[in-house]
Amino acid sequence: MRSLTVAQAAALVAGTLQPVYLVKQEFVSGTKYSWTGVNTVLWDSQDWEGQGDLMGVSSITQTADLSAEGVTITYAGVNADDVSSTISDIAANLAVDIYLGLLDSTSAIIVDPTHCFSGKLDVPTVQDDGDTATIAITAENDLLKLSQASNRRYTNDDQQIDYPTDNGFQFVPVVQAWNGAWGGAGGRTISGGLF
Repeated sequence: MRSLTVAQAAALVAGTLQPVYLVKQEFVSGTKYSWTGVNTVLWDSQDWEGQGDLMGVSSITQTADLSAEGVTITYAGVNADDVSSTISDIAANLAVDIYLGLLDSTSAIIVDPTHCFSGKLDVPTVQDDGDTATIAITAENDLLKLSQASNRRYTNDDQQIDYPTDNGFQFVPVVQAWNGAWGGAGGRTISGGLF
């Protein structure tokens, strides 16, 4: 998380601000830009739709050991008739970015909200009371990728998948089997050889 801008720091000192979250969330139907205020605001060349108290974002934590902490985004007051279409619009592994913004005394967003979370959507849960529903969508932090094993290898066959004309890995098996010494005076091989 980056540090505050000069304008944000000045507003903090003056005590004339209100914190809000801005949520950029991918859905099957496209990207949705929402924020926890009311009405619509313009930021980053996008119209962010106000959800007010109908949207909540769980606490966003950061740890010193780079643990992958997730968040939960909650949409309350969803019409019961719209629940199935809303759920079908949510898919795992779609991107979500959350920004912490500050409003000044005129309810305008202070320049450059802080990007505080980036991750992928997980499975939503629904609480339905018959008239309205609450949909909670968990999102896993992108740091989770660090704990997953890579399926890629440093081999010629693997390199050919992305770069079919690159022959940089074709000698890897020969180098692995070679037990000679590299270079000597004048660049000559002391013992052994590649071929």
